[in-house]
Amino acid sequence: MLRVIAVNTKAVGSSLGLVVPTSRSAPGFFVFSGKLPYYYIILAMGTLALALTWKIGRSRLGFSLAAVRENEDAAETAGVDALVTKLRAMALSSFLTALGGTFYAQYFAYIDPTITFGPSVSIGALLPAIVGGAGTVLGRSWARSCSRPSPSSRAMRCAGARAPTSCSTAPSSSS
Repeated sequence: MLRVIAVNTKAVGSSLGLVVPTSRSAPGFFVFSGKLPYYYIILAMGTLALALTWKIGRSRLGFSLAAVRENEDAAETAGVDALVTKLRAMALSSFLTALGGTFYAQYFAYIDPTITFGPSVSIGALLPAIVGGAGTVLGRSWARSCSRPSPSSRAMRCAGARAPTSCSTAPSSSS
C-alpha cells in the first residue's frame, strides 16, 4: 500500500525517487567526501542501538513489555498499562528506524520507492528475528550479519566453514 502511494505521488519523486542534494563535503549536514566517516557513524549507531535495546530489556519498560507479550490481561491486572507500554515500544522502534533510514538516505544520496518499500525490506527485517531469536539482542545482530545478500564466503564464515580459495572443483590427489 505504501509503495503504491510512494510510486504515484509526485511530491516524493514518484517512481523516479529523490536525490539528496550534495554539493560539497559538509559534516554538519552529514555529507562526507569519503566512506570512512560513514563507517564510524554506523558503527556508533549500531553500538548505541544494541546498548539501548539491552538496557531497555533489563529496565522496568522491558519487564512491562515482556509481561504484556506473555499475557496482556494478567499484566494489566498487575498494574501495567498495556496501551502506554505498547506506545512506548512503538515510539522507540520508530526512533531507531528513523535513524537507520536517515543514515541510508544520506549514505546513498538517493531514495527509491522500489528499494524502500520492496519485499526485500520486509524479509530483511524479519529474517534476523526469526534466525537469531526474537528475545535476544546479540542473536539478531549475528543473524543480520549472516543474512545480508553478499558473497557466499560471509555466510560460510558465519557458519564456521572456510571459503574456497579457487574455483577449481577437481578433487585433489592424496597418496
